[in-house]
Amino acid sequence: RAGTVAMPLAVPFVVGCDLAGEVVAVGSEVDRFRPGMRVWGSNQGVLGRQGTFAELAAVDERWLYPLPDAVSDRDAAAAALVSITAHLGLVEQAQLRRGETIFGSLPENLPAPLDARRVQRRAASSGFDPLDTGEAIAALGDQLEALGQLGQPDAGDEQSFEQVGDLLFAAVNVARRLKVDPELSLRASTARFRGRLEAAEEIARSAELSWNDLDIDEQLELYARARMAEDS
Repeated sequence: RAGTVAMPLAVPFVVGCDLAGEVVAVGSEVDRFRPGMRVWGSNQGVLGRQGTFAELAAVDERWLYPLPDAVSDRDAAAAALVSITAHLGLVEQAQLRRGETIFGSLPENLPAPLDARRVQRRAASSGFDPLDTGEAIAALGDQLEALGQLGQPDAGDEQSFEQVGDLLFAAVNVARRLKVDPELSLRASTARFRGRLEAAEEIARSAELSWNDLDIDEQLELYARARMAEDS
């Protein structure tokens, strides 16, 4: 965008590198494709070539490849450039060979739920994924029961620290099995709680009450009212 890599661009210019879809028409010298065939491609929108962010794109046949029936247009377009990049890095540079697996280093600055899910996915890709969905849910229950058996330890107790971590890790594994993004799910749950709490505080203010001066039973009653109003 900053023009660091100088490239000739036509004006007007269409951006977009990847594409996938159905051939609508072909030129007289095209012999690899015919109308109706599904194709995918990349390397557009660079070196003077127009991009792909359009309903139709004119592409030289050397940049197109047949698209298998089992692969959707969306998946092919999403995976094209990033898969090429991954191939260059893993196969050309890292010399990864058939049958080998990779468990590389993970970014340390990821939010913890995403970090846990990525570690679990990497482990699963190496064949270590022993729990199915039902077993993962049962394991989550086991971790919750184990935490409950600790009783009321001192704040900051090391055993509690480890047990809570194991519980959260198990919860992320359940989310992964259910194909739920743990980060987004937790954010949504937090937003719901915040909204209900703010609504309960507003109910208190409308009754000329101070939320902070209410006892816990009174706060719970207003919170329940806020939740019921949300569900109605």
